[in-house]
Amino acid sequence: MMCADTGRWLSLEDHVYQSIEKIIFTTIGTRIMRRAFGTILPELIDGTPTLSTLGMARAGIATGIARFERRYQTTRLVLTPREGTLDIELAGFINDK
Repeated sequence: MMCADTGRWLSLEDHVYQSIEKIIFTTIGTRIMRRAFGTILPELIDGTPTLSTLGMARAGIATGIARFERRYQTTRLVLTPREGTLDIELAGFINDK
């Protein structure tokens, strides 16, 4: 398992976290060979953080991780809007799959 930035070897845990980050911040439809890969978060990022958009973002993130990173089981996902940013609190565990 390789780091996408440096090409160096990564532990399983670091590789899973790298994969989750890539999933969360990739817009659906932008990958040529994997059109369904990603989440809707990048499309919502500049919108007003209403309960509706936060709910869609949370659902999109949870669905993207469940679909594309099967080695990780999400147990908690909290989105908190802060002045111009969005904090993502993600908790879970790496499973044996």
